[in-house]
Amino acid sequence: MVKARTVWPDGQMSRMVSFPMKQTAPLKATAATGTQPGLAVAVYELKAGPKNLPEFDRLAPAKTAVAERVNLKAKSREDNFGLEFTGFLTVPGTGVYLLKVASDDGAAVLPDGQPVYGKDGIHGMEESMGTVALEAGAHPLTVRYFQGSSGKGLRLDWPVPGGRFEEIPAAAYSHPGK
Repeated sequence: MVKARTVWPDGQMSRMVSFPMKQTAPLKATAATGTQPGLAVAVYELKAGPKNLPEFDRLAPAKTAVAERVNLKAKSREDNFGLEFTGFLTVPGTGVYLLKVASDDGAAVLPDGQPVYGKDGIHGMEESMGTVALEAGAHPLTVRYFQGSSGKGLRLDWPVPGGRFEEIPAAAYSHPGK
């Protein structure tokens, strides 16, 4: 448990906040052989007015495609759609990875099937971050997204040297080839 507070120049202190921390072993990499570049993406046409991420496994996709990155290029219409990206994320070294998704509307990011972060529901472009310990190599990745109406956006980033975030490069993604 980490506890912290801010001490202001005038000597006043903020309230104490606590953050639970636990040591975890990195998730083991997968032997991803025979893969192709990009992520498989299933595109769903949803009934008007979705409010949350649908249960994609209960729906039939309108089409499937391969996406170079996690974005909206595969969409089949402007509103009321869902996307489910599946494949592998290859990380260069063993460590704790901070991943950031920016979405308008709901999104969920699941490295190795673990729900790490995301923000569901109808909202404007918002960012959500989560950490996951990964062994160097390929890891199964699922990203789910839905769009209701109005503004839209989806992007998956990771930090680069210098402390800024950058879109995860296409070379880090692959999917089982056919």
